[in-house]
Amino acid sequence: MKKILSLLLISMSIISVSGFIVKQSASSETRVYKSGDVLQINGETIAVVANGTSLELITVNADNKLKKISEAIPRGDGIEPQSVVVKSEGGRAVAYVASGAAIQKYDLRDPHWPSLLLSVDSPIGYARDIDARETGNLFLLAGDKGVYEFEGTNFNKIRELWKSTAYGVKINEQGDVAVNGSEEALVIAHDGSAQFVTPVSHNDPKTAHPHITSSGTGFIGDDGGVRKLGSSAIFKNNSGFGYSLDAEGDTIYFANGWGVYALNGALEELNFQTINTIGGWTRGVKSFSANGKRLILVFASDRIYLLDDGLAVLDVYQYQPMKNVKTLALDSDPTGSEAARKSPPRQPLSARVSKAPVAPGEIIRVYATGYYPGEPLILEAGSVINSPDQLGNIVVNNKNFVERTVADGSGNQVFEHVVIQEQASYPMMINIRVAGENSKLHYSVALQVQSPTPPAPVPPSITTLAVHTEIVKEIETTREVTEEQKDGKTIIHEIIRSIERLVESAIADLEIKNNAISIVRAGIPKNTYIRWKNLDTVTHTVSSIETPDKTIAFASPALKQNETYQFKFTLTGTYKYTIDGDKNKVYEIVVQ
Repeated sequence: MKKILSLLLISMSIISVSGFIVKQSASSETRVYKSGDVLQINGETIAVVANGTSLELITVNADNKLKKISEAIPRGDGIEPQSVVVKSEGGRAVAYVASGAAIQKYDLRDPHWPSLLLSVDSPIGYARDIDARETGNLFLLAGDKGVYEFEGTNFNKIRELWKSTAYGVKINEQGDVAVNGSEEALVIAHDGSAQFVTPVSHNDPKTAHPHITSSGTGFIGDDGGVRKLGSSAIFKNNSGFGYSLDAEGDTIYFANGWGVYALNGALEELNFQTINTIGGWTRGVKSFSANGKRLILVFASDRIYLLDDGLAVLDVYQYQPMKNVKTLALDSDPTGSEAARKSPPRQPLSARVSKAPVAPGEIIRVYATGYYPGEPLILEAGSVINSPDQLGNIVVNNKNFVERTVADGSGNQVFEHVVIQEQASYPMMINIRVAGENSKLHYSVALQVQSPTPPAPVPPSITTLAVHTEIVKEIETTREVTEEQKDGKTIIHEIIRSIERLVESAIADLEIKNNAISIVRAGIPKNTYIRWKNLDTVTHTVSSIETPDKTIAFASPALKQNETYQFKFTLTGTYKYTIDGDKNKVYEIVVQ
């Protein structure tokens, strides 16, 4: 990520189009824009844009200019923000994001400092599009496996609406849903019934987002034009490419690669703005109201256009690196760690952790690069990180873990002893921010704190049983098998011999009382008998469930009151057994 100072030196080329001046940055960093959503947050009009790499938050100023205010960069295999829907939920602004391999939810109460609330693996395959009603906390996700509905607290699945590959989804406040598939589009009514199934043709269906009116009428853009689902009505498209739709009132906006059309409800052309001759291939469109007028965002390759309701271009945005970058990283970065350790000069602004996820009480390292040589650095770790003040100064939350140091001669440093504090609940996302006091540069990493691992259960101590000798009757049984060939047949002879002996042997006693044995782990010498006696009025059995050689086992018959059963332990090791087969209570005989 380039420092902000380098942005001031970027050369600019200027293109004039119909009196509108487009400035093109010479920066090598670009993003591809296809979709976004808009919400009023704290009196600001905020566009939240998913660019395949990150979420960018861009304000629409009162003078109708686009200005980037923050960026959240998720980390993880296959996590690629594709589509976003923003809404007010429980008194705060949130964003739900279809991020390819994941579904994510962000807290946007402070749009200058977005926070990741939840990230889970997508259960729908690759997550491509997302939408939600303005009320409630349910949302719809479209992906490889179809369209599913989820609740927004823990992302539990509510129902499956469509079971074929889906690229786009749109829901109205009544619960009617428009779906774009690979070869057909349809409306799913709020009662779950599929209606108005319409064949479609797409060269690139991945960015063809449908529209549905409040009355449940669905529209889809494909390579032939804009189709009203369940009707023969069509606006024919001359470009041969059809992408996303959006609407404001009775006006439908359609992105067709070349530019954006404005159509009425009868699919008649009202206006058209060429975009590709200015720069960019138009795939996405979002209409909204701000500053007392209707405005349209057009997503065209590496730039975002702001249009008025007459489709005149008001401003153009291209990706700009930021001074305050937030990386939502759940994994360590060996490359960044090595750079901080070796400390070469002119490293990009970065902060990386030595381990992720973590547990409370763990001590980790944080590797920081790209700050001013010799400037004071502040590291702060906690669930709530304050935004910088208007002058860019860091405002520390004193409830967080804080560590201070100084950047080395190359502008890098390693924080060796960052302690992960206990959290109010688990799992919890915390932020680790490293800020330079002089440069005002700061970089943040979101880190998941998991539940602390409970200590391993400590087995009860071994109680050595008192052993005495008794005369015991032992029965030694042998089995002899022989074969005999007679008249071409094999005859098998089996001889079983039992020898009874009276021997003096060691024996120890255990009692079954109140459905239990008081000694959980009993220790005895090798070749000792255990004799169990049932003192209860109900019958009991004792039987082994685990033995040292996995074969020699014991199992008593049902023992009535005062009846006994005994077994000789001839192998060293641990024998585990139960009473009446109840594995919720396991006893042990430890033979030494």
